[in-house]
Amino acid sequence: PSLGEAVALMPNVTTRAGAPDQLQVRSIDVFSVFRNSFRYSTGTSLNYRKDLTNIDRIEIIKGLGSATTGRGEAGGVVNMITKKPRAIRATSVRGVIDDYGYYKTELDTTGPVTRNGKILYRAIVAYTGGEIYSPNEEYDLINFYPSFEFRLGERTNLLIEGSLQSGQTPSATLFEIGDFRKQFKRAGSNNAIVSNLPNVGALQKIDTLDLRHPVTLPWIDPDAQVYDVTATLNQKFTDWFSTRQAVLGYKGQVDREFVRLSGQLSGESGWIFPPNDAARLNPTDFVYALLFETNETDLDFISYQGDFLAEYKTGAIANQTLVGYEYTTRSIFSRTRRVTDNRGYRV
Repeated sequence: PSLGEAVALMPNVTTRAGAPDQLQVRSIDVFSVFRNSFRYSTGTSLNYRKDLTNIDRIEIIKGLGSATTGRGEAGGVVNMITKKPRAIRATSVRGVIDDYGYYKTELDTTGPVTRNGKILYRAIVAYTGGEIYSPNEEYDLINFYPSFEFRLGERTNLLIEGSLQSGQTPSATLFEIGDFRKQFKRAGSNNAIVSNLPNVGALQKIDTLDLRHPVTLPWIDPDAQVYDVTATLNQKFTDWFSTRQAVLGYKGQVDREFVRLSGQLSGESGWIFPPNDAARLNPTDFVYALLFETNETDLDFISYQGDFLAEYKTGAIANQTLVGYEYTTRSIFSRTRRVTDNRGYRV
């Protein structure tokens, strides 16, 4: 379902805190993510989970070997390879069912458009719904990935790929509501209730409350509208000299509405005791204030990238020389609105 899970079993590769689609390699942040060996970096994670239905495989180079890509980072480099059109006609349907009502359906079809096989197509559509791993991480997402390959000659190839992701995905951050009953203690001769709750505004992951007090809260569920298109031209001039040129356009709009713990209400009125607990010794619940936030992010960029590859021999030694360029313009707009809700919410 996510880039982080795809690399979960790879040693020394983890997701960055607060960014489900950005990685750390050997504990060093990796900021450059490549797609089909072209840099595909939006400059921000946008705090939503990207779909991987159209990804065929993920390649990772650890350490300074990433310099072979033309952009070396100390941690390494991540390269996602997309599913390409095929010359043989084929259609597949795939379904996944998991815990918490999570499900996903995929339709993948490919083949030639023309009889001579000069034009190929591939279309992938997927729908994801339900929750995953933890309540409040909800999916309501549709994705569409069309692509066309034009075989213009024996040495010339043009690939056009598009993607559309629309709907609700889990965000990067999820703070669990805690069972603070474990943190109550009695002190003093009068058995007064003393709490060691964190300070107002503190956020921490602790054990979740059981379902005896069910409640639905609008946690971090971003509504994402993201689409892009890429055109890649491959041209082999001779047996020893070739080039790749790509143009990538991207636009993403993500709206997040979430609430987070702002602090418990002051005074003993913040604790809830059962009616038969006249001595008020065993609180069963508590009331706290919430802070609502809405974050709107609009990102668009266009990138021109290319490289030239020369393969030649010097005596008995085979050599490769790669020269590349990148020109990218990027625009990011982000706005956050905060509203403090002083009403009490019961967990």
